[in-house]
Amino acid sequence: MDFKSRLRIALPDIDEDIVAELTDHAKATYESARASGDDTEEAERRVEIQIQAWVDHADSLRRRPKALPAVTPPVPMTNHIAAVR
Repeated sequence: MDFKSRLRIALPDIDEDIVAELTDHAKATYESARASGDDTEEAERRVEIQIQAWVDHADSLRRRPKALPAVTPPVPMTNHIAAVR
């Protein structure tokens, strides 16, 4: 199964870096299922269940915006004598 292509079809509006991360998770789900003794069909079914969960919660698959600093740092002064006054 080509996990990345499957995710691109299921989640067409998701950023590429998020798709890459989800691809890694899908591969890990598949490999874990196979390591537990599941056959290929069952392992792929588990991945499909995971992909469906991501589709159902696609709204949460966005990067959080970078937070602004809590306090704006002061502008450095070039004239140190003026700072003493």
